[in-house]
Amino acid sequence: MLEPQLTPFHYLCAVFGIFTTLLTFVSFLVKERFFISDSLLSYLVGVVVGPAATGLFNVHAWTSSAAELESVTLEFTRLSLCIQVILAGIQLPPRFAKHAWRSMLTMLLPGMVCMWLISSLLVWAICVLPQSGEDSSTTTVRRMPFLHALAIGSCLAPTDPILASTIIKGRWADEHVPAPLAQIISGESGANDGLGYPFLFLALYLIAYVGGDGQYAATEGGASTAMAHFFGNTVAFVVLLGAVWGGLAGYVCAKVLRMARRLHYVDQESFFAFPVLLAIFLIGTCGLAGSDDILAAFVAGNALSWTDWFRHETANDSFGTTVDMFLNVALFIYLGAVCPWGSFQYVAASGSPTMAAEAVLPLWRLVCLALAILALRRLPVLLAFHKLGLLEPHVKTMRQAAFMGFFGPMGVSSIFYVHEILRFCRKDLSGDDGTLRPDVQYLPRAAETIVWFIVTCSIVVHGLAIPTYQMGVAVWMQAWPGNREHPERHHYSFKGFVQRESYALHSAWEKFEEGEHHAVEQLEAGLQRRLRARPGFRQIKSDAGSQRGEW
Repeated sequence: MLEPQLTPFHYLCAVFGIFTTLLTFVSFLVKERFFISDSLLSYLVGVVVGPAATGLFNVHAWTSSAAELESVTLEFTRLSLCIQVILAGIQLPPRFAKHAWRSMLTMLLPGMVCMWLISSLLVWAICVLPQSGEDSSTTTVRRMPFLHALAIGSCLAPTDPILASTIIKGRWADEHVPAPLAQIISGESGANDGLGYPFLFLALYLIAYVGGDGQYAATEGGASTAMAHFFGNTVAFVVLLGAVWGGLAGYVCAKVLRMARRLHYVDQESFFAFPVLLAIFLIGTCGLAGSDDILAAFVAGNALSWTDWFRHETANDSFGTTVDMFLNVALFIYLGAVCPWGSFQYVAASGSPTMAAEAVLPLWRLVCLALAILALRRLPVLLAFHKLGLLEPHVKTMRQAAFMGFFGPMGVSSIFYVHEILRFCRKDLSGDDGTLRPDVQYLPRAAETIVWFIVTCSIVVHGLAIPTYQMGVAVWMQAWPGNREHPERHHYSFKGFVQRESYALHSAWEKFEEGEHHAVEQLEAGLQRRLRARPGFRQIKSDAGSQRGEW
């Protein structure tokens, strides 16, 4: 008799299998008609099955130490990001970097610097850290060192390509987002993930060699040593070597793959799986060399489709996007389960702040910080760039600039960089016994708390933005008297939606009894007559044609 296998593997398969199976049945309905992102749904599932709720998926109990869990999270996010950015690079138009260099350079240099500094200033201004008073029984608060804020702000500067794909792919994007705007959002979100390293390690090296609060110095040399490490290691070796290696690997692979394809040396399965295999290759080689694998993956994707040959050959294939969806769903379930919810609990007792086991900041400060960053981190910068004409021809109107400014989600890339902070603190800011230096005592916990809370808010806000917008349009279309004769009014009618779904269900029930093949053709024809879109591949628009409702 077989015994129940209550192992982490079986819990993981059960949770992932049940959710993905149920989501598959209604995936097009959820993503392309209700416009709810699978990332948000997966994250909520992770929260429900994680330690914060039911505890069915308790990753904390399955790992031997916090360092092991942090390592798993870091590498899981690295894998998903590399696959996502190489697919984003492939789906961009041919020679995109050559034609869009001005807009891309604006977003990747002054754009990222502004988002980094604004995020850092908001973190420094709003967040304070606990500090032991003269009496060990009392606890006071103090403003965190600005270098700490710079390190935390660097995690929030990149935009996440996984969450950004919600508004650049699919039916809503095809109808509302112009192709140039979708392409620049995709290009920026793919490239700036790998460019977060210089901002992060500039702050970390200054903390390590100058001191977090100007009172401690780890080694001799001070600022000059920090700058030597920054330019010699991070800029020259990590970033530049990663970009060069990614471009070289993508260019050579494109030439060899095209020749092998002409000679019929490559089978279909290997050909369509090549982007994923190339991403894994770059993770391994860049990791061995210590360079930037995320930036290398994006550059390799651009080089692979530089002449548009590979993108054209794989236009009707879904292997890469299927693997990407599989990883993203699994990743967001995992992130929802490992999110440090306990670090958000902070209460005040007897007039003095008392912390939960992991909390370093009160919840109201986290809420204020999240609202400030969502409103000020990116939107004013994009509006200013548009006024200066730096984003032409991709951003043509103020409304498009506001749209691009709002949709700069923080997600997997932010989690990746905050775990780089945790790893750096364990390795370079701790003593031989594992004790953190006094000046960075609260840096890992503060960074983890702030970044995880803001990422959670970003997932919810950006995941519900399009459904909220559509709901607002529906209410306006039904309530405003002038819209009663509008040709698009039936698209936003709840009554019409129920009628269409009732017709579809009734037709499916009747026609499937007549014969499988003939019934499917009849049902699809009936749905298309009633303006039901047929499911297709989720890809970035490659044409600039005008669509219904396009901005």
